[in-house]
Amino acid sequence: MSLTPSNPPPAPSSGPPPGLRSLPIDLGDLLLVLIINLLALRFLPPLIEGIVIPQSPVDQLDPSRFLYSLLFVFIGQSLILLGAIDWVIRRKYDLTWADLGLRPMGPGWMQRSIIFGVLSVPLMTIFLLVTQEFLPESPENPQMEIFQQLPPTWFSAISVIAVTAVLVPIAEELAFRGILFPWLRDRYNLSAGIFISGLLFAAVHGMPAYIPAFTVFGMFLAAIAHHSGSLWPPIIVHGIFNAIQLSLIFKFLMAGVLPGQA
Repeated sequence: MSLTPSNPPPAPSSGPPPGLRSLPIDLGDLLLVLIINLLALRFLPPLIEGIVIPQSPVDQLDPSRFLYSLLFVFIGQSLILLGAIDWVIRRKYDLTWADLGLRPMGPGWMQRSIIFGVLSVPLMTIFLLVTQEFLPESPENPQMEIFQQLPPTWFSAISVIAVTAVLVPIAEELAFRGILFPWLRDRYNLSAGIFISGLLFAAVHGMPAYIPAFTVFGMFLAAIAHHSGSLWPPIIVHGIFNAIQLSLIFKFLMAGVLPGQA
């Protein structure tokens, strides 16, 4: 009599975690979402600034009106991207938000995400300093110039940090790690998916000198999404990174000191 069971248990799968399922998305729809995101990043800021902020020299801008303009930009860009994902991808292909990666985290991933988010700030700062040594001159950070125009108040700090640490990471992680990364991984391989999604994530931010650093950060977020099987860990890491960076900027602003470049 054979001791081998008639129905042996299946071998464990070596494929991607269940939260990062394959997505039946056409290339045209994927490009449409990315193009909508790029257009929102490029054309929404001047449109809102032209409505909210009067045409005047920078040194005559009302800081409060500038704050509302910036908040409208961040919120508008995020909602446009989320709307494109919902209408072009989710509804068309009959997908749930869980299919796109918004599924519960596994055990231990909350703690790991918090640790990764905190450590990402000094690690990215060191990487930026190293890469800047190979540039002919120190690059300018246009985002820093923007934040320096904000009023140094608690309301300003809390409102900007809340939007950039919650809404912005959710929208960007859904686009780049929830849709783009699995699409690339399934059609090429894991390494290509991590690298290309990270590179495109860096490119859309529009700061050429910072592309290497943002590419590494994007790759780090894609690796976390892949190994956790959920988008919530990279959302948390992304949000903590943004929150710490902006908290440091507002700390300098409230002290009356212009912060240095990140």
